[in-house]
Amino acid sequence: AVTLQTFQKPRHDRHGLISPVQLDDYGDLTTYHPTTNDNDGLWTGMSIMGLAYRYAISLKHGDGKGDEEARALAWNGFEALEHLSTITGAYPTFVARSLCKVADDELGCPTPDPECVNDCWYYAPNREGWYYKGDTSSDELCGHFAAYALVHDHVAQTPEEKARVLKLMEGILMGIIDNDLYFVQPATGKRTLWGFWNPRELNYEPEHYSERGTNSLEILAWLTQAYSITGNKKYQEQYYDLVNNHKYIENTYNVKIDSAIDENHSDTELIMLAFHSLFYAYQRLDTDHPRKLEVKAMIEPMVVSLKKSFMLMKGELSPLWLGIYAGTAEQTDIIRDKDFSDATWSLRRWAMDLITWDVQGSQRIDLDYTDVFNVRLTAGRPVMRHIRPASERSASEWNSDPFDVNPGGNGMCEYEPGTWLLPYFLMLFNGLIR
Repeated sequence: AVTLQTFQKPRHDRHGLISPVQLDDYGDLTTYHPTTNDNDGLWTGMSIMGLAYRYAISLKHGDGKGDEEARALAWNGFEALEHLSTITGAYPTFVARSLCKVADDELGCPTPDPECVNDCWYYAPNREGWYYKGDTSSDELCGHFAAYALVHDHVAQTPEEKARVLKLMEGILMGIIDNDLYFVQPATGKRTLWGFWNPRELNYEPEHYSERGTNSLEILAWLTQAYSITGNKKYQEQYYDLVNNHKYIENTYNVKIDSAIDENHSDTELIMLAFHSLFYAYQRLDTDHPRKLEVKAMIEPMVVSLKKSFMLMKGELSPLWLGIYAGTAEQTDIIRDKDFSDATWSLRRWAMDLITWDVQGSQRIDLDYTDVFNVRLTAGRPVMRHIRPASERSASEWNSDPFDVNPGGNGMCEYEPGTWLLPYFLMLFNGLIR
């Protein structure tokens, strides 16, 4: 953990955002360039979560003295998430996917196209020389919300800092509520492509069947989290309207759709981050807290959804999925000692560098696979039956298929250390390292 953290600065700090960097020469880290990324907010949020858990652990074991480096890095990351909102001119109700400053000559920083219709870059209002990318997705918001709760509880130290976290968290959520459960971007006045949680879309539009479970879970999780932290009854009332009148809990029962030809790991990632927000809302409250039982009533109906989802992911031997299931959600009924040792094995067998080396496994005689099943929507990319350690797979985020036999790679990208640090500190915080 200490070694990986040293990789972060300066390479993976771009205006406080934490995300991958590009390399000019194969595997040569001296040739790195910061670059914009559609998921800058998501990767930054997940890295912040790991840092917040690291700081919380240090407080437990440091005689009241916390790891100030971890706290400072986490707060720096939060300010970057805050910047993703202020740069749009719609703070605090909207956050951008990414941002860039023209003078920095960063990769992926384009000149906004006035003819662009979808997935566009925009001039930052009242911020000469800055651009931001709109069309922010639900994946992004899952990372934002999961990070906000941890920053509020463990990182923010003063009432003013906590108020800033709440202003952003509540601003986004209230903006969604006030816009009829749509995430509306200021530059167009229209919802983003994936920014919809309205029953009309989820329950009655056939093309959104795949989002019915994921988006129902997301909005219920964020409302529960906000109610846990603030006690504002508006969040609880909105939650029960969706549950009682629109069957949103029933929608979550099929949140993880398992199909041999459509195993979407981006959905897996956002699902588990939403589950983190949901169950952390309960975990964070002391036993005698006046909202403890109310929050328990809000999360309990979705335990069955979490369990079903985790059973479909269990073979990935993921410390992140296990950390959320057995740690944050405190679910242990289908967990055995081997599950803890398998997740720890995954952490121990991670590659010490996070470069996207070219990895091809189809020539190996020890991989059990056929050409019948392939990586989602990718013909000719078979998946293995039994997972190999991360050090024998391509470096990736948590939205990639770990069963990919031939993940490829070009040696021209290095991922940020939060990909490993979040599951490690999450597991450690919950006492799950075996």
